[in-house]
Amino acid sequence: MGDTNESNASGTALLKKLNMFSDHDFAPGERRRHERKRLKAACTIHEIDQFSIVGPGCKCESIDVSRSGVAVSSRKMFHKGTHVVLLLPLNGGQNKAMVGKVQYSRYSKQAMYIVGVRFGAPPSTVEFQRWLIENKVA
Repeated sequence: MGDTNESNASGTALLKKLNMFSDHDFAPGERRRHERKRLKAACTIHEIDQFSIVGPGCKCESIDVSRSGVAVSSRKMFHKGTHVVLLLPLNGGQNKAMVGKVQYSRYSKQAMYIVGVRFGAPPSTVEFQRWLIENKVA
């Protein structure tokens, strides 16, 4: 589901919409490829199965976002490698669907997990497109 160039383009587009775009990368030695911007917003995360069927959503809160991914705080633990779609609120009340793959999920505190998602290309299946339409997602 997607390559690095497409995932960076998705993240860059999201940052531009949120007026948080920056071309500056972190200093040498930093493990992250792109600068992170704090983004505290209620969102929903859904697992996508191997047939591109989107499962029920789990409420979460975004922590930060970059060109290549997003970190969220969730009560649910997601396994590394799981494909997900995040519904992030945009100005104006509409949601933006951001598809990606879980890179890590670690216990934080108070029954919460920090989940790191790397953006990727959305499935091109009829099932996924139907879900987007049914949920009125941008």
